[in-house]
Amino acid sequence: MTMSYAPAATARGRVRLNVGGRIFETTADTLASAGRDTMLGAMVDASWNPGLDPSTTTPAEYFIDRDPACFAVLLDLLRTGALHLPPTLPEPVLCRDALYYGLLDRVRAARIPDLDADRLRLAASVPGRAPGDGTAVRAAPDGGCCVAHGAAGVRVYSWILEERAPVHLDHHAPVNDAAYLDASTLLVAAQERPAGTRGGGGGVAAFSALTGRLRHRFLVAHGRQPRPFTATALASGSKLGMMTSGKSFKARDEEEETCYPKLAVHGGRLFASMSDAVSVFSGPDHVHTSTLRGSGSGGGICDFSVGGDRIFVLHNDENVFDVWETPPPPVI
Repeated sequence: MTMSYAPAATARGRVRLNVGGRIFETTADTLASAGRDTMLGAMVDASWNPGLDPSTTTPAEYFIDRDPACFAVLLDLLRTGALHLPPTLPEPVLCRDALYYGLLDRVRAARIPDLDADRLRLAASVPGRAPGDGTAVRAAPDGGCCVAHGAAGVRVYSWILEERAPVHLDHHAPVNDAAYLDASTLLVAAQERPAGTRGGGGGVAAFSALTGRLRHRFLVAHGRQPRPFTATALASGSKLGMMTSGKSFKARDEEEETCYPKLAVHGGRLFASMSDAVSVFSGPDHVHTSTLRGSGSGGGICDFSVGGDRIFVLHNDENVFDVWETPPPPVI
């Protein structure tokens, strides 16, 4: 960023910005509302910007070598608290500049309102790359998600549903489940390969959700000796840390467990999947209040997950996952 200083504004004075050749005028208070830890807030903070002179009434002037179309949307967000994205401006481009200005969290909060189970809408349907192989979908705390694809590993998506680097365990061990420890750390549970096959694989490992790189592998020891194991399910949380359950291979004459519909609890409501829909139950008596049914493509529901103010629903046939969210309030 290049800044050219004129005599600065008073605390509530005007500020003139030349962004990529386009002139904007606003107030110091509007820029300060972005927060002292953002670039725009620092520009009008005397403790960060020694060029400020509160004794003059001449507007401060700055030149910023960025996209003026993105800046117009972000300035309007600071003024109104609402995000209005024109159809000609791709969301990833806006998020790139929002990150530069330090406003990405504010864009995300405006883009994905708090989850309201009574007002949910189908926001997107994202096709998979491994038809019929999806085993689990997990919501990230920031509104993104990941999809486990068995031997194909885990595909990770940001909150704007852009695909990030995938996650693979050693020798492509089949993935049974995944869970977010936080927005940047992904836990993956994999199946141990049968004896005699290449690579043991299996167990639980932590990966970067941003780069897909391995951070830590968890080991199970018996008699102080590391032992391979199959992890079948994961659960994590800020207070309980990380838990996993597992099972050994069954003999041929043993009966497999019964498969029940998927269940989730969020905000005092119970969500339950059956066939190709997710039912929402509310209140102390769990009254059925609404049903979430996708576009019809993808077949029955394999899995779903609630988190990051969204509901992600993974379908069986075409490996499509639907994204449900609360629409923003109408513009008055």
